[in-house]
This record gives sequence, C-alpha cells and structure tokens, in this order.
Amino acid sequence: MSMWEGETAERLRAALLADDFRFACTDCGEGIASGNYHGVFARSFDRFGVDPAGWPQRLEFALTNTCNLQCAMCSGEFSSAIRAQREGLPPLISPYGPAFLDEIDPFLAHARQARFLGGEPFLSEINHRIWDRIARHGGTTECNVTTNGTVWNRHVDELLDAVPFSVGISIDGATAATVEAIRVGASHDVLMHNVDRFLAARAVRDLGQLHVPPDDRELARVLGLPSLRGRQRM
Repeated sequence: MSMWEGETAERLRAALLADDFRFACTDCGEGIASGNYHGVFARSFDRFGVDPAGWPQRLEFALTNTCNLQCAMCSGEFSSAIRAQREGLPPLISPYGPAFLDEIDPFLAHARQARFLGGEPFLSEINHRIWDRIARHGGTTECNVTTNGTVWNRHVDELLDAVPFSVGISIDGATAATVEAIRVGASHDVLMHNVDRFLAARAVRDLGQLHVPPDDRELARVLGLPSLRGRQRM
C-alpha cells in the first residue's frame, strides 16, 4: 500500500501537477518536449481516467522469469530456461508470497486492467493465483498477457471463461524452420494449434513478429500474397 500512498508516490504526484517530469517520468517528459505526443508512454493510461475512490486503474506485473523457451534474442533475466541451461546460473529467488497477494488484493478488486509480462506468464504460479483472485472479485478486470503461445492447459482454458483476457502472442516467423530457430524449444505445430485456441476464445490482441525480420517469402505468406514486389527494407 505504501507504493501507492507513501511519500515517494506523493512526491511524484506533486511533481506532475507542477509539470515537472524530472522526478521519475523523464521518458514521457522528453517525448512531450520533442512533440512526439503519439509516442508518449503516458498515453496508454489516458483511457482509464481517474478513479473517484483513488484506486489505480491499471496494474502491471513482471514477477518471474519462469519460461520454457530459450529464444535467440533473450537472456536469463527473462527466461529461467536460458538462465539455467545457457548461462549456467542458479534460479532467481522470488520475493512474492502469500503476504504479497494479500497486499495487492484490494487493488485487484478495483483495477480495470492488469498486464502480465516477463518469462512465460501462463507458466507462472503467482500469476495464476492473481488471476484466480481476479475471478473471485467478479472477473471484470481485463488481463493483458504477452505470451509465447506454447502453454495451454485446463487452467488456462478455465481462466479464459472466467476472466476477460487480451493476449499478444509472439511468433517471429511464418514457417516452422524460422519459428523453431528463433524460439528455441518451441514446436511450430503446437504453437499454431494454440493460436487457433486463443482465437476461438476471442482472446488474441496481437500476433507479433517483432525481433527478427522475416524474408520476403515469409512476409508474403503472412500477408496472404503470392509475392512481394518493389519492397524496400527499412
């Protein structure tokens, strides 16, 4: 609760009321100063407005690096599999237990959106506990998840019925060879099957190809075109 109501939070609010972005909001301040209003991160919060009772409307959780893949562009900070197998380091110790869940419970009851990042969110035990609590509060909080799309089990299936999810699935390729070369440990067939499941559940927000540009043939396939003509690489 001190994170939301404590001295540091009040200092931040006072600074923003005075249009002072130097305290902890320098990125947004630089974007506004340069005129890049559409690219300012703060815009992503505008649709939530201000809660009359003073509760935060959007929460963001990156609580664990638990992950089953060793993606080419990733590191052990975000993947427990990479940390153990590629970097040879011990597991990260999580500080988040029952007391943490009890502390955030009132926030979960009032939030309009909760975002889940880090590792593979659907493999995180604490994320599942948070989602269960959101469901018990009535399941009105949108749960925005960035996933590698490899995890589908009974609990995920049940959660999609109990809580409104919006899911972004990172794929990074249109062929099995590309996907499995970049997302080491993934099965293209399993991934595509799970994409269909998420689509059927009307949960998909985005299918991402963000990290490695596909070749022309793959991009044409994704776009549903026989070929690409006159394409210039950025």
